[in-house]
Amino acid sequence: MSFTFQSEQVKLRSFDHSDAPAWMEMLNHPGLSERRYLAEQYPAAAPLSARQVAALIDEWQAYEHGLQLAVMRLPEDKLVGYLSLDWGWDPHAPDLSLVMAPEHQRQGLGSQVLQLALRYLFLETPAYNVGADWVADWNQPAWNFLQKHGFKPCGVVRYAGQHNGRPYSALAADLLRSEWLDGQTALGDAGSHGD
Repeated sequence: MSFTFQSEQVKLRSFDHSDAPAWMEMLNHPGLSERRYLAEQYPAAAPLSARQVAALIDEWQAYEHGLQLAVMRLPEDKLVGYLSLDWGWDPHAPDLSLVMAPEHQRQGLGSQVLQLALRYLFLETPAYNVGADWVADWNQPAWNFLQKHGFKPCGVVRYAGQHNGRPYSALAADLLRSEWLDGQTALGDAGSHGD
């Protein structure tokens, strides 16, 4: 693959088993409870064991219908998040999940990762629509992040579960290739007039 998954502050690469201790620590951070967005066989809130994290890395290494990438902060090459791009259902409409360690949120790193992911999906694959995995309505920071980057609401599952003893809805968002391209043009126009 010739696409470069790297920006000024982040690099994306495949997971390997040497990542397991750092990833387990990140996944078990209390700030990510119910916000890990992993497959259903992994608990949403309970801590993950070393065996579960190793099994997850094995699954992600073997998966053929997408990319599961470690987010590494540069220059220290520290694992600070993960990105999942899944086109198993339809390569024209892949799903995207991005999770950043709480201590590395709101620093612009997630935005850089998302731009790398969208650039890859919309310019290197047949994707015309990228969907964000279901986001709980109580996770307002995630919802704000998606909207900031042009994602639009496209569905809701009411009473999708309970959080802190209260029912919540799961929200879906997506971004069309044409919308992303329009946003890139707007950014380019703003950059050419801004100096």
